[in-house]
Amino acid sequence: MSFDMRHLSNSEASLFLRTQNGPARMDKTNIPLKDIMTKNLICLSEEDTGDRIADVFTQHKIHHIPVLNDKRKLAGIVSRFDFDRIILGLFLFASQKKADYNEALYRTLRVKDIMTPDPYTLQEDNTLHDAYMVLKSHNFRAVPILSGEKLVGIVTSIDLLESGLNLSSEYT
Repeated sequence: MSFDMRHLSNSEASLFLRTQNGPARMDKTNIPLKDIMTKNLICLSEEDTGDRIADVFTQHKIHHIPVLNDKRKLAGIVSRFDFDRIILGLFLFASQKKADYNEALYRTLRVKDIMTPDPYTLQEDNTLHDAYMVLKSHNFRAVPILSGEKLVGIVTSIDLLESGLNLSSEYT
């Protein structure tokens, strides 16, 4: 059975690929990130404390939190992995008042002290393929998405995986 591409527009036809051993399938690696990104973001400020970071990670069950500066521009990103690594280091103090001392450290820890500043970003019109290449080549798990200079979303490795699963079920 062959697939007739004559009835498709040029842009639709360019999306289709022929495989030697199977039917034509849609190549969705050129989907814009605005179609797959997480848009309802929970963000932190540079001055938020360690206990606020922990609350956001716990309550929202997320692994990456964008950080905004006082002008509401992206200043950095905090990952759950980086936060946990820092917190483990803070709670190694052994003294009679260790709990009080550790809690004081936890409350005084600032986001700006542990965030990754000036993270790599992509624009919302970049593609699924662009995000894949950035995550893979830099060993990232998430990349913030901008529209110009404004933070509008985040794409994670899970978003890419879910996009792939949705595409494979749609075109099999």
